[in-house]
Amino acid sequence: MNARGALIALGSAACCTLMAGTAMASPASGSYGSAGVSTDSHVRSQLPTSTALTVSAARVVFGHEQTERLTVTVAGPAGVAGDIPTGQVTITVGSVVVTTVDLVGGKATVTLTASQLRPGSYGLIASYSGDQANYASASDAQHLAVICAPATANG
Repeated sequence: MNARGALIALGSAACCTLMAGTAMASPASGSYGSAGVSTDSHVRSQLPTSTALTVSAARVVFGHEQTERLTVTVAGPAGVAGDIPTGQVTITVGSVVVTTVDLVGGKATVTLTASQLRPGSYGLIASYSGDQANYASASDAQHLAVICAPATANG
């Protein structure tokens, strides 16, 4: 019987048993935690992540966007010890890149530049690109309104 025939004959048991005298590739072995993540250092899989974006104010005056602080946090699954996400996060409005920033300890904070966004309403999204140990993810859109300066009364 060839290796394929042996696999068919054994069904799922073939995943755990090597037959004497038959050369077959064995699946990766290792210890896996409750989330299906390997606990062995030689077996590695990526962890799912979640990305959260917060804005310091929902409204800023045009020309003063630098007062807006954007904070991004990228985290792995709760209760699973793993690698802290590294790499970059890109903040976009639609298909336009507002800024790209490096994560430090799974977090990043950035301020906008003056007159970077025209007056209007924006949905900002932070997209984490992933790394060797963590999958990519994106935040929900966060609303930011850029308004014209209020008129002042003379007199």
